[in-house]
Amino acid sequence: MNTRTETGQLQFADDWPGIFIRGDDALCYASVLKRLFAKAEKQAKASPETFEANDWIKLQNLAVLLDSCRVNSDGHQQEIERD
Repeated sequence: MNTRTETGQLQFADDWPGIFIRGDDALCYASVLKRLFAKAEKQAKASPETFEANDWIKLQNLAVLLDSCRVNSDGHQQEIERD
């Protein structure tokens, strides 16, 4: 396979379409989410009534999933750092 698959919708045969996120894009999204988490955490401490725990957990899980695309210099998957 010599073509680069870009981030976007991907569908195999008649299966449900899904989303493919390239590792470089995933790492960028993970970084943005982490920055937003830090800001949201400050806001949640200031106004706990606006904190939605289930939404927070889902977004954190997404960030971990996106960050799992990280590889070491030798090309092997890097251990995921969990908060």
